[in-house]
Amino acid sequence: MADTSENDKVRNIGAVQEDIDQYLAQLLGEKFRDYRNRWEQAERHLHDFGFPLFLVVETINACNLRCAMCFRRTSSGGQAALMSMERYRAILAEAARHQCPSLSLNGNNEPLLDPHLVERVALARQSGFLDIRINTNAMLLTPEKSAALIDAGLTRLSVSLDAASSETYSRVRQGGDWDRVVANVESFLELRKRKGANLPLLRCTFVRISENEHELDNFVRTWQGRADYLSIQSYVPHTPDEAALRLHPTQRSGLPDVTCSQPFERLVINAEGQVFPCCSPLGEELPLGHLDHSSLEQIWHAEKSRCLRSMMKERSWESSPVCRKCLENTFGKS
Repeated sequence: MADTSENDKVRNIGAVQEDIDQYLAQLLGEKFRDYRNRWEQAERHLHDFGFPLFLVVETINACNLRCAMCFRRTSSGGQAALMSMERYRAILAEAARHQCPSLSLNGNNEPLLDPHLVERVALARQSGFLDIRINTNAMLLTPEKSAALIDAGLTRLSVSLDAASSETYSRVRQGGDWDRVVANVESFLELRKRKGANLPLLRCTFVRISENEHELDNFVRTWQGRADYLSIQSYVPHTPDEAALRLHPTQRSGLPDVTCSQPFERLVINAEGQVFPCCSPLGEELPLGHLDHSSLEQIWHAEKSRCLRSMMKERSWESSPVCRKCLENTFGKS
């Protein structure tokens, strides 16, 4: 079976100890090890555990950059929606009842724009989440913010770099400042060392596109041994327009037997309370429900969610225009 799992689209390099999950299990205990075992069953064997193992909560619908590979590069912006603390606390309460182990506090946005982010991380830790993550461009990762996130109990800090030089960075991550980002990341590492903290782990990421692939080796040489681990990610065009397709590296598997494990792993919640099945921007075309009307458990067991999981198990995803577009963009047409 081929799937669109994290392991297939992301290559980790220079992992702490050799195995990230093993290292985190040493720090966080058997509950973490059990969570990762269940994750593998959901990811590899499409097992449904009755409630998501992973919640992706986009608390603010905004970003401060316009990156070449992101759908936001052509968005007009507008008023950013901010999730209320009342809704957020309700999400945490339901997740705690189901012992949901993992939480990402951003979707396709910049989480450090959320003025309540540190408080949200601390509340998630108090609610019993084991694996609390954010993905950031680090433009706003000031020393004060780094210290607060370390103290709040963040598990993983992922920083999107996508370059090894200021010149390439400015082309790929428009609106960013390479020197500022590097200084912020180095400050984070120094603060974590000074505090004697093991967490959050630092992951530096590189989304490989035609504009930056010539710097991949330099990126690895620069950050291996400094970050806890690196991730080299495959770029998947979210739209079939010429600009997006031009960025796509040419190698795609074209495998005939592919599916997607995300509907077995997670639910994605945006700032307004809408719920979706996956992290792809295309997933917004597949709304599953709204927290104003249903609980997460009800949405997980509703007909839309069950049909989506059945479709992925049966490899009949071609019947869904949205899923077909995403999987063909990922793997190529069979």
